[in-house]
Amino acid sequence: MSDFFLVIGVLLLVFCFISIYVWLEIFRDPKKELEDFYIENPSMKKIVVFLREKWTIFFLTGIFFVLVSLL
Repeated sequence: MSDFFLVIGVLLLVFCFISIYVWLEIFRDPKKELEDFYIENPSMKKIVVFLREKWTIFFLTGIFFVLVSLL
């Protein structure tokens, strides 16, 4: 059971780090290249905004699962 919690926790933490990296790349868009992409694909913008708002919940849940697996 602890292996299950460890795997789930690590997957959540990897997901958080990927979403943080994606958000930083979007935030550092000096040429405004992504604005055209978001105009063509509004659903992707909704996904990115959702990830920006909810990554802390996934991060804390991942840490919780890792800690539970270690105990």
